[in-house]
Amino acid sequence: MPIPLINIVFHVLISILIFMPALSSAGTDFSSGEKDNIKHQEVTPDNNPETQYKMGVELSKSGKYRDAVHYFKKAIVIWPDFVNAHNDLGVAYVEIGMNEDAIMSFKRAVKIKPGFASAYSNLAFTYNRLGNHKQEIAAYKSLVKINPLNTDTYYNLGVAYGKIGKHDKAIIAYKKVLAIDPEDVDSLYNLGVVYSKSGMNDEAITAFEKVVHINPRAGDAHFNLGINYLNRGDKISAMKVYKKLQKTNPPLAEKLLDIIEQ
Repeated sequence: MPIPLINIVFHVLISILIFMPALSSAGTDFSSGEKDNIKHQEVTPDNNPETQYKMGVELSKSGKYRDAVHYFKKAIVIWPDFVNAHNDLGVAYVEIGMNEDAIMSFKRAVKIKPGFASAYSNLAFTYNRLGNHKQEIAAYKSLVKINPLNTDTYYNLGVAYGKIGKHDKAIIAYKKVLAIDPEDVDSLYNLGVVYSKSGMNDEAITAFEKVVHINPRAGDAHFNLGINYLNRGDKISAMKVYKKLQKTNPPLAEKLLDIIEQ
């Protein structure tokens, strides 16, 4: 949804694109030696953690998350360090709105397996849902250590920093994305938005110009480009943007013209 931004005396239409990865289930793979750590005399369906876990997975696939919780918890009772079960229990908790319980499950998973990217991603997702962006950022920082080349992580980190007003750090995060993928349009656009919020009109113009070069039909980027030209005192360039915007998004073009004529 467009968010109003006041920059000097103009209103800027912005739309920060938020990419949040879906909750990540762990799957059913087990590392070498994990099965040997399960201590029991006779393996039966009732005391086999893998069987209980797989039941939980199947129930989750069917959307029966409350039932899945029962089986994931049973698997954990049998095998307390069953990291996949902790993670997928957290996913099931999120799906039924038990976010605080989910956080405890994800934290347990990363305590058992510190490099467990899916659990950190799920932690970030859940903290974002709760509006706890500082903890969300901490989870993304852990993900960066695990995989320093993941552009989605840097992108989401930029969005999270933006939500708490740390625009300087958001800029750094988006630049990390662009160092890996110079034509990541979403990051270029959000970078332009953050520059605008910081009063850095020249830098915002450069970012938005790159967006419209890659995607000439990007209406919001054209609009913001025009606004930043106005903020810089360049009415002629703003009118050129208006004429281009007329061809792709007449309503936004008229809104820009109204601001130009003020």
